[in-house]
Amino acid sequence: MINRWGREIAQLNSITDSWDGTDKGGNDVPDGVYFYTYNAILANSTAFNGQGTVTLLLNRAGGAHSSSDLLKIGKFIITMPL
Repeated sequence: MINRWGREIAQLNSITDSWDGTDKGGNDVPDGVYFYTYNAILANSTAFNGQGTVTLLLNRAGGAHSSSDLLKIGKFIITMPL
């Protein structure tokens, strides 16, 4: 994951890895747009790569609110428990 200033804040090395909205030091990152790139090799040895963005919108205050905490990935919105 790369922030808008081009600084790498997190690195995922496995298809089962996930990002919890923190940087490499475990600190919460601010809401905003983060960029990613990926390189992968399928079981049939086909290589592929790509890139995209993640918009992080989390309620870290813990207060009551009417909307769910969301992680928006491209065209998909996934509700995330905190």
